[in-house]
Order: sequence, then structure tokens, then C-alpha cells
Amino acid sequence: MRVCSLLLVLSGLSWGQQADITSGVDLVAVGVSVTGGEGTLVKDLRQEELLILDNGRPRAIDSLWREDDVPLTIGLIVDLSSSQMEHVAAHRQALNEFLGRILRPQDQAFLVSVGNEARLVTDLTHSTDALRAGMKSLDLRSPAGDVLGDICGEQKWWLPNCGGTALWNGVYAAAHLKMQQVAGRKALIVFSDGWDTGSKHTLDDAIQAAEASDTLVYAIRYDFTMPTRAVTKAFYTRAAETLRDYERIASETGGREFVAPQIESGEMFRLIEAELRSLYVLTFKLPEDAMDGTFHKLEVRVQRPGAHVRARSGYTAAR
Repeated sequence: MRVCSLLLVLSGLSWGQQADITSGVDLVAVGVSVTGGEGTLVKDLRQEELLILDNGRPRAIDSLWREDDVPLTIGLIVDLSSSQMEHVAAHRQALNEFLGRILRPQDQAFLVSVGNEARLVTDLTHSTDALRAGMKSLDLRSPAGDVLGDICGEQKWWLPNCGGTALWNGVYAAAHLKMQQVAGRKALIVFSDGWDTGSKHTLDDAIQAAEASDTLVYAIRYDFTMPTRAVTKAFYTRAAETLRDYERIASETGGREFVAPQIESGEMFRLIEAELRSLYVLTFKLPEDAMDGTFHKLEVRVQRPGAHVRARSGYTAAR
């Protein structure tokens, strides 16, 4: 039986190699996180307690298992735009806490900054020293690292490139260029207000790139700061859209959104690590008539009182 790797969501399976998702497969694997009423992970889930809908059609679950303590690949994306400048010190503190609490010798990470364009500050490494050195260099006025991904236009001194915050460019490039070729369990952790002001790539592009590379997105929201003169009715309308966009990229990729400082950073990282290192993986067989090469909407439900399940919102079926 051929196996689809598209939805091996952070699974780290020993047999889960990155395959051509258009080559024709008949088994889909989906990573899911299940929490109880207190937000604690459910570790005794039974297969019969889950229901999966593929384009609204129930599919019989072939198997369910849970994996623990697997190596992680993490992309750290830090917003250095003007609306986040007062939070840069908090970003650095949170990033350093992340390195101390989560990253282990078998894990690897990379660091991306986002301003007028996305930049790769520190490439994939197992070294916490290299990552900390990258964090110290975070500065919007003198951005470090090479441009990651697309440049919005011809580089001229009067051209503002992508705008003030090329956030979706950063997420898209991190998922497509860095995560696509990496096997195992992967996540992007984004420190931002969620406000994109001019990326070449859209929010949908960023979500699709994360889904295609089997990468969860954890969105850490910080308040945005704007000059008083910029606070207009249009500003509040766009701000409401931004709130929805940031929550959407987290929920549709199977991650979650946190609001700083409503949750202490140590507790936030503890929850993220617990989820990433212990996920359920379920599989179901795709009927031949459903192998149509189109995007399929997924919905996973858990049939246990007080429990909540998170998984990505869909996948592209093989043809």
C-alpha cells in the first residue's frame, strides 16, 4: 500500500519520507492533538472516539497511534516592523526562554526576521549558541541575513520593497524553502501582531505552504503600536481582519494562537512542546473515486465530553 506523506503532520514516522504528493496514493495520515477541559493532553484516546470527515464524508479510520519524544525542527519568525519595535526586547527574551526550555541536542531550528522583507538570520542548526547570536543581531534599522524567498520588486533606494511588514512572505518562504525538504515533526513559531502590510504572497499562500510541508504554525500575538494619527475607522476595520487572519493561519495548519502577555511565556512554551512531542496519528484509506487531485476539506471530531481536537483543515488528494 502506498502512503501519502502530505498529512504526516509533524509525525516523524520512520517510514514517513517526503514523497511526491501527486504520484497517486491511497492512504492518508493525519496528525492530531487532543486536549481535555483543563487544556492538558489526552493520552488515552481510543480509535473509536475519533470521527474524520473528508469533504463532509465520514471515512473509516484504519489505525491510530501516539508518538512521544520525537526530534523537532522549529522555524522562529520574528516581526521587526515598526508596529512591533517596542516588543523586540520581549521577543528576544521569549526566544531565549524557548531555547532554554524546549530545544534539545537532537532538535534543530532556524531564525527568520520580518520587516520590509523576510530575512534568514540563522540557518538550520542544532547550535543554541548560533541561534542566540542571531537573536542578538535582530534590528530593523540594520537587518541581518540574506533575503529569504521572493523580493517584491526591483531593488531601488526609493522602493519600499514589500511594505512595512512582509509577514506572509516570511511564513511562506520558511515553510516552502526551509521545511519542505525536512522530514519529521515541524512547526513555525511566529512572534508578531499578525499585521501584514504588503507581502507578495497572500495568507492563503502561507497556509497552503505550511500544509504542503506538514508544518504547524503557532501564532504568538503581541499588541501592535501605531501613531495616533493612524488610528482611523479604516484602521479598526483592518485590525479586526488581522485578528481573524492570525488566528486562521494557526487553526488551519493545526497549531494554535497565544496572546501575550495573557499567558506566561514559560507556560506557553511548555504547552507547545507537549503538543509537538506527543501527537496522535490516524490513517484512513482514500477511495479511488476520491483521488481527484483537488483540495479536500478535513474535519476531525472527538467524541469524548470536554475534549477538544486540533488538526489541519485539509489536504490535496493524489490523482
